[in-house]
Amino acid sequence: MATYIRRYDGVERRGALSEVESRSRRQFYSNIGLWPRQPGDINPTGWLDNFGTARDREIAAALLESFVYLNSAHVEKMVSSAFHSLSTTFRSALPPSESVVNRWQTFRRNVVVTYPTGDIYDPAGSGHIFIRSARGNLVTNPGQLRDPAAIGDYVTHNQGQGAIDLVFVDDLAATGTQFLQVWFREISDGQSDAATSLALLQADGRIGEVYYTPAICTAYAKREIAMQCPTVMVRPAHLLPDEYFANPEYSETNLVPANLRAELPGFLARYAHPAGYKIEDKFGFGDMGLALAFEHGVPDNTLPIFTSENSGWTTLRRKR
Repeated sequence: MATYIRRYDGVERRGALSEVESRSRRQFYSNIGLWPRQPGDINPTGWLDNFGTARDREIAAALLESFVYLNSAHVEKMVSSAFHSLSTTFRSALPPSESVVNRWQTFRRNVVVTYPTGDIYDPAGSGHIFIRSARGNLVTNPGQLRDPAAIGDYVTHNQGQGAIDLVFVDDLAATGTQFLQVWFREISDGQSDAATSLALLQADGRIGEVYYTPAICTAYAKREIAMQCPTVMVRPAHLLPDEYFANPEYSETNLVPANLRAELPGFLARYAHPAGYKIEDKFGFGDMGLALAFEHGVPDNTLPIFTSENSGWTTLRRKR
């Protein structure tokens, strides 16, 4: 599904591919259709030419092998897959008289689909992409698609129909911060000036089951949401373990081979000035250091060495 630039030949290696091997292998796999065509807005050759010494180029080539690019069609398919996999959660809770198919059809007819938003409303945010694609693909009634700020009003005006089930769709849950913000944020209850929140609406029994189905969720985000929102079920299409952070908290990174791990923080700090990011920001937002990009944009948690656009520096992929 993704453009993975790492270890898909089935061959075990002790070190990283050379930059020449990395470039030629990527091009070969794209040409024969094993990988998607290299996107026109990604410049691996120019990006590798930023690095002056042989050792730095070896580290850069290893990071490039780990870089994952997902186009919009792939991400939408992953979001759809995560949503439809919810049907498997019904099996153990169903009475013998009700089939999974009937329960799933009822769920799809009634569930409300929304998306997480940060503190600042962003009309160009990725959540809007998936809420638009949800019509027909996830649900058939456009009235089931709601902005999170309007959930309180919707619940109030549908009280006679019982508690609503809620699904959040998204591309990436990296730290879990954005979901936690929207879950506990004050919103109108649609009835008075009194404020409520999605968390309180569920505690009051006006919201039933709540699912969060991002295309990709880090293990860190899943832990954070489970700790602060134990009633929310996180069901991503793919779970990204700590080993795929450049700066993992609980284990050693797999973004570069073992013989290069100790040098990675110094490498990222050394190129902060030429690339144009702050040394203290070398791992990106949340100090995670992902090697991930989407067609619609690059997460703030991705290593800035991939996306910086300083004068004289060739970026691998612009953030947009």
